[in-house]
Amino acid sequence: MNPNMRILLFTLLIFLLISCRNRQENQVVRSPDPETLIQINQYLVKEDAERIRAFGERQNWNLTQTDDGLWYQVIDKGESKRPQSGDTVSYNYSISFLDGRKVYSSDSMGLKTFIVDQSQVESGWHTISTLINEGDSVRMVLPPHLAFGLAGDGDKVPPRTILIYQLKLVKIQ
Repeated sequence: MNPNMRILLFTLLIFLLISCRNRQENQVVRSPDPETLIQINQYLVKEDAERIRAFGERQNWNLTQTDDGLWYQVIDKGESKRPQSGDTVSYNYSISFLDGRKVYSSDSMGLKTFIVDQSQVESGWHTISTLINEGDSVRMVLPPHLAFGLAGDGDKVPPRTILIYQLKLVKIQ
């Protein structure tokens, strides 16, 4: 092979290597813009609401939907007062998946006690606490955004899971 051909092949090889390297460096992974993320979230919330509505109909439950997306039905009405923001409330509860498998309950974990609008619990707990009275028994269906969210709880609840809560508000302090 003549020296000019070697130089030409060497130059081409260098050019190809540099081109490949530049392509890899220029490939930047971009996260979606905020508007796209909002649209995705709105779509997921609508899909969850439709799943809950259809599930409730199949179960013949008379569920009411709140503005924030919580679905609930009062099963037994108490005769007492309603909690206010800042009150400490205690609940007997059972949490299950839509297929009926139990996840958590006060039978094994004790009463759920927290301060309304101030404690770090699933936001659905705060919403329901402002809608019911002491002594009420309630069925509550929480979409992921009011329960354990996109990540789940890192233990028994997988990501983006709809949960059913059977609750009884036993005490307001």
